[in-house]
Amino acid sequence: MKRSRSHSEGGGGQELNVGVNLHNVNAPFQPRASVASMSHPQISLSLVSSEGRTGTGTEPCWAGNTQLRDSPTESASSRETWPTQVGSQQDTIGGQGQNEEVEEGDEEEAEQKVVQRVNTSNRIQPLDIIKEPLDIMAQRMREQPDESLEELKADVRDILGNQNRREEFSLLQRLLTIRRDFTPERLMRAHKTQLEIFVALKTGILAFLLPDISVFHTALVEIFFHKTCRNISCRSPLPANDCTCECCRSMSGFCNQCMCVMCSKFDFDANTFRWLGCDVCSHWTHSDCAMRSGTISMGVSTKAGSDRDSNSCELIFRCRACGGVSELLGWARDVFQNCALRWERDSLGKELDYVRRIFHMADDTKGNHLGRKAQEVLDKMKNGLDTSSAIKEILCFFQDTENVESKDKERDNVKVLDRREVCDRVAGVVREVIAKLEGVAEEKVLLVKKARSALESSDRELKDKQQELADLLVCIQQYNSLVLVFSN
Repeated sequence: MKRSRSHSEGGGGQELNVGVNLHNVNAPFQPRASVASMSHPQISLSLVSSEGRTGTGTEPCWAGNTQLRDSPTESASSRETWPTQVGSQQDTIGGQGQNEEVEEGDEEEAEQKVVQRVNTSNRIQPLDIIKEPLDIMAQRMREQPDESLEELKADVRDILGNQNRREEFSLLQRLLTIRRDFTPERLMRAHKTQLEIFVALKTGILAFLLPDISVFHTALVEIFFHKTCRNISCRSPLPANDCTCECCRSMSGFCNQCMCVMCSKFDFDANTFRWLGCDVCSHWTHSDCAMRSGTISMGVSTKAGSDRDSNSCELIFRCRACGGVSELLGWARDVFQNCALRWERDSLGKELDYVRRIFHMADDTKGNHLGRKAQEVLDKMKNGLDTSSAIKEILCFFQDTENVESKDKERDNVKVLDRREVCDRVAGVVREVIAKLEGVAEEKVLLVKKARSALESSDRELKDKQQELADLLVCIQQYNSLVLVFSN
């Protein structure tokens, strides 16, 4: 399992010094394919209006509800990043912007409602930009004062973020989709504000219209035609990493560096449990989407058959892009070990809530124990347990788990031998010892023979010396006799 998702891998926003792109810490602990990282300071890219937010109490969101949530719309990332659109509208903000077909009668009625907004002044209305010829509107916008253009962008931002104007947004997006006169060359000649509105309406991302965000004209054209990622903080060429998988081929505008394989949305919740990375293809999936779709379940991970019992089941994530399987217990351990020390109290509560919801589905002992441990720490935090103690308790749990795994692995490596194999091994050792002893005996026999030969040689030499001495004595006696004779 890709352990965490840092911002440099997609999603943008402020670096969290991980852990997760999701993707990197000053140096993320699990690097991934290089993606252009954003060095600019974090800017507010919240795409939902204040009207769309709920919950004004001071109690953290994780503290009041212990029931399992099955819908990904309940994730914090979804609430904070994407405005709620009509249920039939697919791929809204952060998504693809493809809407349900509008019946002709409904479209005319909706258009009439939009036209009612047009006043008698010369102000350009959003509907004018979508309906009028590209070159004519570009010229009109060049003649407008900057204040009027800012008011126009503010109006379009309100259309994108105001729930009461979602019908107007749907119509404008539909009209934009059916235009056939747009080409890269023509859009390069369009007015900058005109192009920003086109891109914002097509992608549903109002960040393109914020006053403090400016994207190059060329980049806007590339985003409009799905040549680069629509995530301002990613902007990877598409398909990212030249991927040829079914998702990257069939999903227009999809970026595997920062978007969810299932919902095609991106957000800025890097280094959290809200993203799951595939060990095989490195594509990303929202944890909420994975839980809702059933791609988190019990099964055998890719580690089975190597360092685990091939018959053991554990909680796994099955990637929809490639079908690859990744285990989740090690993923949870790595995210905690690399990210938890940087989480504030409320963030820690949310992450523990994700762990509780994910591992609630685990039937194996270790996974189930982790889910219960997360719930236990959450309960303690509600009763006043401080953040550092809560983090320490979770980290100690993972340390104990690692120790148990190490002991289990050592025990598995101890091979039980049957009686025949033991006898064969003992016999082999005995034969080896006998062979060594025989070799030593042969060496000693040779040494004895050499010593005996040396002794015999010494005896012969001694006899020769004795004979020489006897001969010498005889000669001396003869000499003495001669001396006496001559002296007389």
